[in-house]
Amino acid sequence: MPRRPLSTINLNQLLALDALLTEVNVTRAAQRVGVTQSSMSHSLRALRELFEDELLVRGREGMQLTAKAEALVGPLHRTLRALQQLVDEDPEFEPATSQREFRISSADFAAALVLPPLLAALERTAPGVRLVLRPLDVRGTALALEREHLDLAIGPPLPETVSVIEETLLTERYVCVTRRAHPRGAGPWTLDEYCAARHLLVSPTGSGTGVVDDALEALGRRRDVVCRVASFLSAPPVVAESDVVWTALESAVRGSVARFALTVTDVPLELPTPEVRLAWHRRFDRDPALMWLRALLHAAVRAT
Repeated sequence: MPRRPLSTINLNQLLALDALLTEVNVTRAAQRVGVTQSSMSHSLRALRELFEDELLVRGREGMQLTAKAEALVGPLHRTLRALQQLVDEDPEFEPATSQREFRISSADFAAALVLPPLLAALERTAPGVRLVLRPLDVRGTALALEREHLDLAIGPPLPETVSVIEETLLTERYVCVTRRAHPRGAGPWTLDEYCAARHLLVSPTGSGTGVVDDALEALGRRRDVVCRVASFLSAPPVVAESDVVWTALESAVRGSVARFALTVTDVPLELPTPEVRLAWHRRFDRDPALMWLRALLHAAVRAT
């Protein structure tokens, strides 16, 4: 059993002990920590009581350390150095040797955009790091971050909550996407042509409308949505084999234009400028590993 509970020991006592063991002189020890000689003498008396040892004794050439004091020098220095590192430094993260697994929730188009350059960067700098990507559930993301089921989320803005921090990963714009052999031909769409066309809508629930329909309704217009698909990734092959028009975020089709022989043109009406955001829990804002991963994600977006 310990002679005294750790809670009764003052950190200043350990600093005084370190000074006394280093200087082996009460006056110089007091100067070292910036206290009076009287205060250091009081600390020495308390330390002698704590350790049940004289610690410093008089010898022929001045004060000397006792055997007990000599045994304390190494452990004390290591303890104080560890405490200093605890308050001075963030925990280190070494990408090159890390085996950490990061769990990311992402909209599928965002994953398709950032994952290739992100994986390439990991292969170069952090080959042991693993990624687990999950479908984005906007309503459940904040809770998943809170419960540490997720490390990061990539997608549209989340419902406002004080526990989640968000930053813009990229700013988007909407474009019209058709197959190159579309019978209408190339060139900008007029609003009348756009409303008369057959449209595809990405809708995870298979129902509802989108921002395009809201903008058209404000103009007293509507479009004919003939096909709804649940995923951004399933839309390009459908567009490539039909005459539907897909109004999509530009980044969602960036990797599909050449592969599926698609044409991209401007949308003939004013639409909002959406943001794709990166979200994480406030508790891990200064986590070195997540700070590194967030920086890597921003670099991946710049590389696209």
